[in-house]
Amino acid sequence: MKQTLFLERDGQVQSIETDHTVTVTEDPNGWADIVCSIRFRLEGEERIVTDQSTEDCIQKIENILPDGWHVHTCASCGHGHYCPYGNADNEIICVTDFQPKEQSDLWPLFETEDFGHSRCRSLFHCCDSFTRPGPEEYWYNDFKYREDAD
Repeated sequence: MKQTLFLERDGQVQSIETDHTVTVTEDPNGWADIVCSIRFRLEGEERIVTDQSTEDCIQKIENILPDGWHVHTCASCGHGHYCPYGNADNEIICVTDFQPKEQSDLWPLFETEDFGHSRCRSLFHCCDSFTRPGPEEYWYNDFKYREDAD
């Protein structure tokens, strides 16, 4: 599937077209085996990352980008939090109307009639409210803590 990935360098945001694939197979015991890959071109070089989820692939992209480049999507936004009840692949919730201090602050969002679906975004999504999380801000998302992960 074609997805647009937003990357930032020196305060300028650039959109990059990607090929994003997720393959799910079931092993003989009924367990799902997920393989996700994202292929894109940056600075004339084709790059591909593969892992067990879109989230992990986007984190790997952050880790392999040339110096000065950063992922600029909901996955790396301070308003992007995981669903405390579990989220699907390529899904994050957007919370711009308050700053949670702990995971339980997010629970009421899922006690609504739509169970928080109106706040769901793709990890590739980016909007004008994008902000990097501060070092002391609570963030129910581990993107900023995984910068050195493989």
